[in-house]
Amino acid sequence: MKIYIQKPPHRAWETINNGYKSAWAHEGFNVVEYTTVEEINESKGSYDIMAVDWLIKTQEAVDVLKNSNRAYFFPQPNNFPLPWGRHPNFASAVSREHTEQINESNNIYLWLWSEISEEQKKECYSKWKWEEINIVQLAFDSINYVPILDERYKFDVCFVGGWANNGFDEKRQIMLKYFQPFMKSDLKCGIFVEKNLTYEQENLLLYNSKVSINIHDAHHYHTQDHTNERTYKGLGLTGALVSDGGGKIQMKKLFPEVPLCDTPEEMFDAVERYVKMPEKELQLIKEKNREEVRENHTYINRVRKMIDIG
Repeated sequence: MKIYIQKPPHRAWETINNGYKSAWAHEGFNVVEYTTVEEINESKGSYDIMAVDWLIKTQEAVDVLKNSNRAYFFPQPNNFPLPWGRHPNFASAVSREHTEQINESNNIYLWLWSEISEEQKKECYSKWKWEEINIVQLAFDSINYVPILDERYKFDVCFVGGWANNGFDEKRQIMLKYFQPFMKSDLKCGIFVEKNLTYEQENLLLYNSKVSINIHDAHHYHTQDHTNERTYKGLGLTGALVSDGGGKIQMKKLFPEVPLCDTPEEMFDAVERYVKMPEKELQLIKEKNREEVRENHTYINRVRKMIDIG
């Protein structure tokens, strides 16, 4: 079966898209990338498709979803907490007419990566068939990220990410606050922000460092319903992760042993505990976490879950 996946619109989606592309191919699918949904011209029922809310702007796009064998559709909310709910990144762009058609189609499956309750689904996604929204969390790309030892990339603590300006530019200040104790310390820090590291460089940095840190955006602190992809990389590659307090609901459910820190000082202390551990003890923790992620939280796991939907 052929499956269409959108070309990543920006850096934030690149690793997610690559993870899904590789996983679908691993499961025997012929993966084809697209830029706009409307460009897909296939006979009815001959393809699957992954599509996101903001791509569905025309009747032609809706018809592509309806004519597919299976469409995995990522909806945006029609009601999201303020101030974020005023920004297009957090609001559905699909018209009422097109929403109704999607809701009525038995071959279109809705999914989110947020760990939201039935009450939250009803409140935030009321225009969708919210009772049928499936939860498929983010994951680790176990195909493109692999264990490679390289002493040149061995740091005490590492971080790879971007400012991720979602329209309010809040994450920059959060990140700078959490980085402060590390900048003043004697730890060997590999902190790379907006450096456009290659897959290979990120792979080597994360795998060879002692511990990764994770920092979330402001809305993650408010909703607490999902963590970001950095969690899965930190555990799947580094094996030891310390996170801030964002996305606590999902973090505690999936990874209850990861230290969650509400202040920069707490994060630094948790990192320092890992760094000062005897090497053998630290390696046991790292291998346990890596195994857990590779066993249960890869994009291959997520694709298999999608296939089982419906």
